[in-house]
Amino acid sequence: MKSIQGRARLATIMLGLVAIVSAAAAWTDVEMVVFLGDILQEKDVDIEAAENLDTWVLRVVIAQVTLAVLGLASFIAWFYAAHKNLERAGMEDLDHTSKWAVWGFFVPILNLIRPYKVMKEVWRGSLFLTGEAEEEDWKEIKEGGIVEGWWTMFVLSVIAGRISARMTSDSIDAARLTLESMVSFVANFLDIPVAILGIILIRSVTRLQERALEHQRATNWRSST
Repeated sequence: MKSIQGRARLATIMLGLVAIVSAAAAWTDVEMVVFLGDILQEKDVDIEAAENLDTWVLRVVIAQVTLAVLGLASFIAWFYAAHKNLERAGMEDLDHTSKWAVWGFFVPILNLIRPYKVMKEVWRGSLFLTGEAEEEDWKEIKEGGIVEGWWTMFVLSVIAGRISARMTSDSIDAARLTLESMVSFVANFLDIPVAILGIILIRSVTRLQERALEHQRATNWRSST
């Protein structure tokens, strides 16, 4: 086994930034709804404020796209390394190879369930390797609610994001734009708990694997003496 703390730190930082920019994006959506509401109510609109809001929206979108790519890349790099450690430790009867920690997010249909199953395997295997599990068969270990919670929020976030993307149009109708902004708010808001739960999951699994690494070293030392 190899330490995955470095990858864990990077992924944690990136997901923290994702959570922050997602909160900024959600706030921007709220501001847009308020602005469009003034238009629908035929109130006087501050042109300069409108231009500033438009500029802010563009900057947030650019930051979101950039951090989404970097955040996913760093998470997958950590995920792959975490699962690879199970193979290095010689665990038997693994249902997946480490490559699925990567490709599981990109293969259509399978991406709805495969990353979740691989993560369950990582959690159970990591706990089993610490030597602290009561179960003799690692597949009988319960992973708790963190994995289910993370994946449920992830899927909901992806669905909301796709709906928001499909609704985006070049319309100048205030009512239509208001609806688009509201759906965008839901998608952006859901990204926050996804990132936070991802951080919790990374830290939890990494701690388990560090304990497993210590257990492995202690076992090897006793065997050599």
